[in-house]
Amino acid sequence: MNVVCLIADLVRSRDIEDRRNFQNELKRQLDELNATSSKHLLSPYTITLGDEFQAVYKDFMPVFTDISQIIWVVYPTRIRFSLSLDILSTDINPNESLGMDGPAFYSARAQLNELKSYEKTIIAVSTKENKNARLINKGLVMFSNEYETWNRTAVGCFISLMRDKNIKDMENIVNVKERMVYKAIANNHIKDYVDFLKLIPEFLDENAK
Repeated sequence: MNVVCLIADLVRSRDIEDRRNFQNELKRQLDELNATSSKHLLSPYTITLGDEFQAVYKDFMPVFTDISQIIWVVYPTRIRFSLSLDILSTDINPNESLGMDGPAFYSARAQLNELKSYEKTIIAVSTKENKNARLINKGLVMFSNEYETWNRTAVGCFISLMRDKNIKDMENIVNVKERMVYKAIANNHIKDYVDFLKLIPEFLDENAK
């Protein structure tokens, strides 16, 4: 059975001020995702090192929405995400993402090592069969480049749209007036990137069975 292995690491984590509080907040967010995405997670989000964590999903459906929430909680710290669709050679650990091995993890790890050259928020996908992966990765690079130009308001609006929040919710999340919310969404083409990220699972989950 193919699974989706996610491995992520923080960019320049040693430069983070008050790392203890930062890591506590990251763990709180990962625990929340373990609860809200439990029906899609085969193995829960687990912090494996101080600046790295991983999880195993059964499909891509909630992955990009979950990633968006993580991007928001670590902002303005940048973060790399490596996603690999492949098989495991070991049994799935349903309690924590440790002690597992196989092509899904090998590919995710190799891809993450390649992403180390990018000191920005970036997402990449690896599959052994899906012909759409190369095209999707080109789009993800474009998203990454655009993300680098966004301020906190734009990032907050992006995260809110990924989570299907309304304008009033966005006002509260980013603490700006409605006019600024609409301006941030329009000027940064945020809806286009949200639509793109939400469409990706449709093209990848055909091989996640």
